[in-house]
Amino acid sequence: MLPPIPLRLLRADVDLDVSGPGAEEMHRSLAALWAGCGRDATAPGRRVTVRVGAPAEPESIADPDAERLPTTLTHALVRIAIESGAGELLMLHAAGLADPVTGAAVACVARGGTGKTTLCRTLGPGRRYLTDETLALRRDGTVVPFAKPLSVRRADEVTKDEVAPGSLALGTEGAAPWLAALVLLRREPTHVGQPSVERLGLFDTIVALAEETSSLDRLDRPLHLLADLLDVRPVLAVTYAEATTLGPLLDELIGPAR
Repeated sequence: MLPPIPLRLLRADVDLDVSGPGAEEMHRSLAALWAGCGRDATAPGRRVTVRVGAPAEPESIADPDAERLPTTLTHALVRIAIESGAGELLMLHAAGLADPVTGAAVACVARGGTGKTTLCRTLGPGRRYLTDETLALRRDGTVVPFAKPLSVRRADEVTKDEVAPGSLALGTEGAAPWLAALVLLRREPTHVGQPSVERLGLFDTIVALAEETSSLDRLDRPLHLLADLLDVRPVLAVTYAEATTLGPLLDELIGPAR
């Protein structure tokens, strides 16, 4: 019997049990993919059964297509993470990168499929990778890392592959991260030249962020929380075409890659 894979998903401790045909190979693959969310197994976590090459059943995560199973599992574990943070953490639909020495972090908020993962792959080497999906903040502005596998789209723009941060030269360790700046990204393929940058006021920021959060309504006084976190930090609306052009901006906000 294979040992469970112990993970911490925001506020949830989870133990993955992998079974079925090809379980040993899948166990090795999932352990590598989710190493950035690993935890010491000093106490048991919520048991999550992963069944290889089988249809899904109640209380299990499965996919008849073993190649597709890692992506199916990622969707399920993201849901568990978000549920664990509901009512406690401010969760933004954002990529997160940080300076590994100072902990200064930037939240790059964007809609799904508009460049969060590409930004991490392009500008993350030399920085600490926090997440490409859900950036979670405590009330004091510190960040709860969620270094999940990166979900990288294939050329067909539909299928995704799960890729371990380490295989993309992304580090997941460093000083405790804290929010230094927030960037609202808008990718426009026809945009020419350097990114267009606009500083936003608090009201416009709250309006823009409202639909790019998870479980905002379950927080105590959520608008006050947003105001407290963002009134003292720069918030920028940025229009760009290619992730490489955002490098100087990140250098300014959190420091250059190391």
